[in-house]
Amino acid sequence: MPDLTNNPTQPSPSTLPPKRKQGGQTAYTPEAAEAILEGIAGGKSLRSICKRPGMPSPKSVRRWVMNDTPKGFAPRYARARDMGVDAMVDEAMAIAHRDSSDAGQVARDRLIVDTVKWYASKVAVNRWGDRLHVDLSGTITHELRALSDDALLAEIAALRADVVTLAPGDGYTSAPGPEVDLDTAQNQQGPPSKVE
Repeated sequence: MPDLTNNPTQPSPSTLPPKRKQGGQTAYTPEAAEAILEGIAGGKSLRSICKRPGMPSPKSVRRWVMNDTPKGFAPRYARARDMGVDAMVDEAMAIAHRDSSDAGQVARDRLIVDTVKWYASKVAVNRWGDRLHVDLSGTITHELRALSDDALLAEIAALRADVVTLAPGDGYTSAPGPEVDLDTAQNQQGPPSKVE
């Protein structure tokens, strides 16, 4: 049985870099905040930024954003996130235009570009999403007016005169509709039903 305690291929605990203390810096500092915002805007992940020495944990940064501490940090962080998506898309475009004859590198580049495309389409839907979002807003006004039976019949006749139908072989022709007698139409339908 081999002796696993003295394995020369594994580094001894004295040669390993010191472990980062759990929790790290939690207090807000303007320098750390600026470094974080700059990194996020440059397309870096919060996790990779916070791994650097002297930086707070990602959890602390998220707490700064949620509590907007200090005032104004949350909107700056959101803006940096938006800029970061643009930076990632720019980098993906550079990768996509890179020449490579190595099949492994081409596959890796495709994976990177596809991942950035997917991410951008999810976090910045309005700019990078696949679907077009159409926001229809405005006001519609409709004038209600009381008409006598004769005036209503005259309006119906005028509208029917404007209706254009296609007659077989003749092209377009105007087709006035039949005359409608409102008294007869009401009597055929019967009285309005009650809803209880």
